[in-house]
Amino acid sequence: MTARETSRTGGSARASTATRVIHTPETTGPQKTITLPSKLVTKMHKLMGGTGWTELNKTWSVELLQPDPFHEDEEEDDHAATPAITRLGASLFKYLVTLKKKFCEASAAPDLDGVNQWVGVNEEWVNNVMEGIGKFVKRICEERLAVLGDSTRPTGNNLESRKALTRDLVLCVVPLMVDTLWWAFALGGIEETTEDDLSGPGPRAVKELPTEGEFTAVGLQYLVRITGWLVRLEGVLMFELEARPFYQDWFNGTSQTDTRRAYRDNCKKKRTQLGKLLREWNGELNEKVGDLRNWEEKEQKILASLRGQSAVIEARKRAKDREEKENQRQMKAFMRSTHDTKRELEKMREERIRQVQQGLRLMQPRQYVVVEDDEEEEEDEDEDPFASPVPRRQPQDDDEDPFASPVPRRQPQRAPAPAPPPHYTRWTNDEMTLLLTEICRTKPGQPLATKQDYENVAEALDKSLKEVMYGAAKLREVQRKLVANEGRPIPRWALEE
Repeated sequence: MTARETSRTGGSARASTATRVIHTPETTGPQKTITLPSKLVTKMHKLMGGTGWTELNKTWSVELLQPDPFHEDEEEDDHAATPAITRLGASLFKYLVTLKKKFCEASAAPDLDGVNQWVGVNEEWVNNVMEGIGKFVKRICEERLAVLGDSTRPTGNNLESRKALTRDLVLCVVPLMVDTLWWAFALGGIEETTEDDLSGPGPRAVKELPTEGEFTAVGLQYLVRITGWLVRLEGVLMFELEARPFYQDWFNGTSQTDTRRAYRDNCKKKRTQLGKLLREWNGELNEKVGDLRNWEEKEQKILASLRGQSAVIEARKRAKDREEKENQRQMKAFMRSTHDTKRELEKMREERIRQVQQGLRLMQPRQYVVVEDDEEEEEDEDEDPFASPVPRRQPQDDDEDPFASPVPRRQPQRAPAPAPPPHYTRWTNDEMTLLLTEICRTKPGQPLATKQDYENVAEALDKSLKEVMYGAAKLREVQRKLVANEGRPIPRWALEE
């Protein structure tokens, strides 16, 4: 006994109806499993072994294939080694045998995953066989046993052909199709029990369907297609039997009227019973198919919603990426622009400082020293205007102007100079540049230097606030004179405070 096979008291090998993942090659997500009761299929299968059909009792499904048509040598007739007497019936019988054997192989799988692995490998082959069976069923229903009008009656060979095909349907084709449906249902689970075998040495193993079978969409589709064939064949067969009844050969040989009447009535009853069971079974099957379709529609809506959400998320992500790239591009452009602007401003500031320094040098009066040989020695024109030169003799007044020229030994006649400011230490070029940079505020809206700014410069240069303020005033004065000579407007920072 396999893992899928249980005892009669053990119940079905598959009882779950929940959604589960089936590992087939085509699986891309969870598949719904549908449960179906086996009661009606079991009844139809048992019915085929009784009166009105094969009349072979319990072992009818085994005896129907004896001898096996595929174990015999090929003969010219299509119906060789089959119980069918018509070529169409024999061809359909062989196709059904082939399909049944495939389903027997699949039912030996250990679990539902194993069945679906089998489906993944054999689905194309099974579909091709089913397509061939469907063509045979269509030919029987629409051509060979097509329903005739009241004014049309078959005669001659046509009548005999209809009778022979009716015989094949009753004795082998329809029963084998029911047996194939039974094995297709076994894809949803199978049980193995034992029973006493009166003709054998001991008990024998008997396979039965569980109370319920569990199917995925593919397994359910197999049941739907086989049931559809049975419904079509049962319809034309009942019409034909009503017009031209068929009974077993022994029936034609009996002379007992009561026995003949009872048998005929029983055959009619059993054959009619198949139609009732088929309609009830077809209703249950369609209901489960509807449940499966509803589930699939919901899953499709969920997947569509998820795909839509994913598309929105992806679109938002792409928009965010584009925005980030644009921001990065703008930032880079801004940084380049800022760098270029800073560089231009720095060049302008350096140029202004250079111009102021040049102006200071031009405004610095020449200094003379009388030497012993009465030659004049000209002082360096680049001397810092903020620094007091070291005189050859110490000044007498402590308030000497650091911008004033030192007292020469001999000077040309000039107007008397104003009172000099307090004496300050010499300013270096770096110190003067720092002060000029601080007070040279040229950017629009930029505030002028404040007292706090001057204090910061004084602290940085280790000078007094008064000395820094004096130096700033001198720089403004130089700038005003410089731009006045060039005919340009006085910058805001150079105006007198």
